[in-house]
Amino acid sequence: MKAYKIVDVVQGSEEWKALRLNHITASNVPVLFQQSPYKTPLQYFDELTTGVEREVTDRQRALYDIGHKAEAAARKWVQNEIGIAMQPAVLISQACPDLLASLDGFNPEKKTIFEAKYVGAEALREVKGGKVKAHHESQVQAQLLASGADRCIYFALDPNGEAAVITIEPDLPYQKQIADIEDQVSEYWKQVDDKKAQGASVSSDIELLKAKIAQSELEIRS
Repeated sequence: MKAYKIVDVVQGSEEWKALRLNHITASNVPVLFQQSPYKTPLQYFDELTTGVEREVTDRQRALYDIGHKAEAAARKWVQNEIGIAMQPAVLISQACPDLLASLDGFNPEKKTIFEAKYVGAEALREVKGGKVKAHHESQVQAQLLASGADRCIYFALDPNGEAAVITIEPDLPYQKQIADIEDQVSEYWKQVDDKKAQGASVSSDIELLKAKIAQSELEIRS
């Protein structure tokens, strides 16, 4: 059996946005590990509970636009230089059914995924040394977990047009932590959905979650 199920939606579409709010996304796994520079765990749980995603700032939107252009160019580079054709894909993990991954590129025959990042000059130097930012690492490991791929081709581009490429392989202990925290979130989510179905308030659940985060009861990778 495949490790994943392909979902026929276009990334960026309204259908895709709705799908994201009904799953734990690989891009938000860093939030759960308190690594994200963009949002807190409480903000993310608020999105999952209310079904309303935080508004993207103008700065974030500009960075996304640059990133998308870099992503398309990087896919061509991978095909020309490495000989692996990549297509964007949205998939759901079979082992962790609440885990959704929106991949910049995927080649199921080669069991290879692709992730492109627009980074600063310092981050690019780290990539050249074989290291990626913690919030990128956890996202990629979640993508590898969801896809069952053997490797991720990680492509980083800085504002000066300089690039670096490294291969990231599955880290099974790390993926176990991701699966464990996905279970915790899924259980919380189920409780919230049950209360919503009964017409009950979920405000107390959000306050309880806030207390748990403050007490570090959620497992966080250091």
